[in-house]
Amino acid sequence: MKLKKDESVGSFFTKIAQVRDQLLAIGITVDDDDLVQIVVDCLPSSWETFMASVYGRENQPTFERLWHDCVAA
Repeated sequence: MKLKKDESVGSFFTKIAQVRDQLLAIGITVDDDDLVQIVVDCLPSSWETFMASVYGRENQPTFERLWHDCVAA
């Protein structure tokens, strides 16, 4: 999954949350840290500065915090 050029960040996060929820429905729990890593890995290179700021934090943000930060960016 990648953030498409014509896709909103909110839509992208919604899709990831839906996949997370589908996995949870079949008994597979995805760790919040893993979700954050997936999101950062799926962002295009134009988000490089934002990604560096995420990696540079002392404490990794939660998935919901990252969602909020991305939408605000």
